[in-house]
Amino acid sequence: MGFKQDIEKARGIWRNRALLKAMRSGSPAGFEAFFKRWNRDAAWPITVGFDPQANIFLVDDGEQAIRISRASRVPLYKDGVGERLRFLWRQYLADSVDLQAGDVVIDVGANVGEFSMQAERLGARSFAFEPDPQEFRSL
Repeated sequence: MGFKQDIEKARGIWRNRALLKAMRSGSPAGFEAFFKRWNRDAAWPITVGFDPQANIFLVDDGEQAIRISRASRVPLYKDGVGERLRFLWRQYLADSVDLQAGDVVIDVGANVGEFSMQAERLGARSFAFEPDPQEFRSL
């Protein structure tokens, strides 16, 4: 799928008013419950949980999971966590880098650590740094 198709698909997701309202509700537990009901029809290949102690969402596609700090990021994983990581890897042109097992990747401005996760899947060792305290909690 090309970039233009990705953008159009994303626009459709963000136009879903019920999902947007739940993301903006400010209640993480409420969003988790809403998503479970909503996803019965949407059938995204993910589950979303919320850890109130860490104040973090967990998105899981059955093969891979990621911790995120904001409900608004959930639609990014609509095709699964692994697919999102591969998409970003291509966007960053990282597939042109010859990454070997044991190589070291330093991810500065890591956000929730997606780039580092993909590097680790390919056998690299990564160090992720994120200055935003809300996103840092996800690392």
